[in-house]
Amino acid sequence: MLCCGINRLFNSSAPSNATVTNMISEPNSLKKNVETTKSVLNSNSRATEPGSTTDPTLPNQIDDSMASMQRTDNLINYDIRAAEWDPTDEEKELIRTSWSEDEKFQLELGKKIYEYIFKQTPAVQSHFTFYQINGDNWAESSEFRHQALKFVQTISDAVKNIYYLKQFEQRLFDLGEKHSKYFVRGSMHMYWDTFMVAIEYALAWQVERTTGISNEQRADAMECWRHLTHYMIEHMKRGYLEGVAKSTTSLSL
Repeated sequence: MLCCGINRLFNSSAPSNATVTNMISEPNSLKKNVETTKSVLNSNSRATEPGSTTDPTLPNQIDDSMASMQRTDNLINYDIRAAEWDPTDEEKELIRTSWSEDEKFQLELGKKIYEYIFKQTPAVQSHFTFYQINGDNWAESSEFRHQALKFVQTISDAVKNIYYLKQFEQRLFDLGEKHSKYFVRGSMHMYWDTFMVAIEYALAWQVERTTGISNEQRADAMECWRHLTHYMIEHMKRGYLEGVAKSTTSLSL
């Protein structure tokens, strides 16, 4: 799942004629979440040592705020805006600066994502082979290592193509469509919100441990990552729903 089979068709460096555009306006619920994270990050300025892979005592408030994000306003209210996010060059560079290609880091990030998902929606555990094989010891298994790195590779590919997001959209769509085959009768629709918040939570941990940026940049980076997360999930969700529709049509014939 979230397979990394995304070919490097696009150069990851910034184009010389990149257009600077303003970030889209957010719905009130998203603004509220952004301000919550900014407040938490500004109150916790302690950075971790470079290269550290241990959890940098991320404040409980971040975990609580991420876990309690209200999704009852229905994502469809801002699906279009999320899918059309067009970051400025400054925002793109914040994304790149706060990311790491270190495999040890990416494995830890993947672990945090799945820990959050399993904690919030235990029923989803049965969908993953690494959990079926290893049970509660899943995090130490080679199967999970493979899965986690594939999952995080999708985020990494988005970072590499941050200056070419429009071209990258089809890859996200195809990835979502592929996942319609993994969940019986499209049951994954119940988990989209959890996956999205899990990624936001894990990336909050990553931004917090990023060195060489100010507290203000740290808060701005978290906002950018939230937009990128919504952007990715929205395009994957569209592909997933298309796959479900195709499957339903073929079964009815």
